[in-house]
Amino acid sequence: MKLISWNVNGLRACLGKGFGDYFTAQDADFFCLQETKMQPGQAQIPAEGYHEYFYSAEKKGYSGTAILAKREPLSVAYGMGSELHDHEGRLITFSDVPDAAGRAQARDRLRRYERRPQGDRPQEPEDQREQRRLHPAGARRDDEAAGERLCRQRANNAGWRIDYFLVSERIKDRVTAARIDSDVMGSDHCPVVLEIDL
Repeated sequence: MKLISWNVNGLRACLGKGFGDYFTAQDADFFCLQETKMQPGQAQIPAEGYHEYFYSAEKKGYSGTAILAKREPLSVAYGMGSELHDHEGRLITFSDVPDAAGRAQARDRLRRYERRPQGDRPQEPEDQREQRRLHPAGARRDDEAAGERLCRQRANNAGWRIDYFLVSERIKDRVTAARIDSDVMGSDHCPVVLEIDL
């Protein structure tokens, strides 16, 4: 299974900068987009054969997420039940868990994380440990600062590391590839790719 996550920083603008070519070439099972900054129907997405799920911010031209999926999940939930954040369109949850209990537990974990003080959040997400497993020390890694590049800093491989896939301990050994496509332009962020055998 191939998953791609990309902060497109405005999907309509990204569509004019090669998004369609990258999307088609990657043939991902799930294409997750952040900062779409649009409402559904404001642009033609080249996603034939995909189901489209958009969660737009109430404020036009602000934040928003989307998932383009080859197959339909059992359920889709929008938001996390937080008045503080749900108006921003930041979370779409797909579930293949057939009962509501699993979805409720996942949402509760997100709410607990949301309430933790900033300094109390994990310093090294699981995906960074997984990256080290897949790409041992000493190997050249273009992803050292990829996904974090801001505006003109991207060419210098400088910026903040903010785009991730998180992998649980239970399925980490099923990850077959993880990379950041730092050569893909169209946004000040890079697409993050995860391939996993599920």
